[in-house]
Amino acid sequence: MDWDTTLDSSKTLEVLSPDTVISHQFMRRVWPATQRDTCFASHIRKVNLTSQSPDEKGSYIVVNYSIDHPEAHSRCIRATINVSMLCQTFVDPPTDDLSTVTRDQLKCKIIYVAHSNPGGWVPASVLRTVYKREYPKFLRRFSAFVQEITKDKEIKW
Repeated sequence: MDWDTTLDSSKTLEVLSPDTVISHQFMRRVWPATQRDTCFASHIRKVNLTSQSPDEKGSYIVVNYSIDHPEAHSRCIRATINVSMLCQTFVDPPTDDLSTVTRDQLKCKIIYVAHSNPGGWVPASVLRTVYKREYPKFLRRFSAFVQEITKDKEIKW
């Protein structure tokens, strides 16, 4: 995951279905704290939100939720997460003829909600500082990553 600078490594432990996996991730150690890891189920789904956003042309939601798994062993402190990300695609200027749309006309609205507990003891002021820096950085890097890998690909509606 090139877009996540807090991630050291990631391993898929189990594929439950084409849209649901169980992952075990190790976060980069931030001195002087102990390294953290997470084990979570991750699910992605295409959703239709045109009743709420008539100009919306395609939306996906990703949900990550901490779980226990017998293969997720480590000496790290286990962090827990509950994360949701909704990505909505719009065409600017709006059109119903999607066959003429270019990537330059695509706009994406991202709603990102994350609750994370790093486990162990970390001062709240340190957490706030890290979160204020890392969440926006993650979203910028994720957006740039998606734009880069899709720039020469056909738009799939």
